[in-house]
Amino acid sequence: MSSKQLRIAQISDLHIKPRGQLAYGRVDTAKALENCVAAVNAFRPAPDFVVISGDLADTPVAEEYDYLLELLAPLKLPFAGIPGNHDGRELMRAAFPNAAYAFSSGPLNQTIAVGELDLSRAVGFECARQAAWRTRGANPAMA
Repeated sequence: MSSKQLRIAQISDLHIKPRGQLAYGRVDTAKALENCVAAVNAFRPAPDFVVISGDLADTPVAEEYDYLLELLAPLKLPFAGIPGNHDGRELMRAAFPNAAYAFSSGPLNQTIAVGELDLSRAVGFECARQAAWRTRGANPAMA
């Protein structure tokens, strides 16, 4: 097993709208994603991989995924998109046709390999604070 530390950045709930439209009439999700991509690109040390968890699009329509691709183009790292309840599975397949995880049909669940790392055998680690949170649950009042 590799001793290399794996760094994964996760971004979530992009809710990209067609160009020029605001989510919920007031949130510029495209500008937020532009800022996020710039920030992730500037991370040092750089992440090995980016997970983009749903919702990638908001409505969804093909125009949102086209705009999403344009907004993600400056991202300098490999990534995988995971659909949320706002995402259209077939639209995601069409937007990311060359993604190794975009099977031509069926669910979009996948196993992802990053470089030479075998994530099926990777051993995770957590600090004492994370372990305490995990053992008491997300809600400290329930401890």
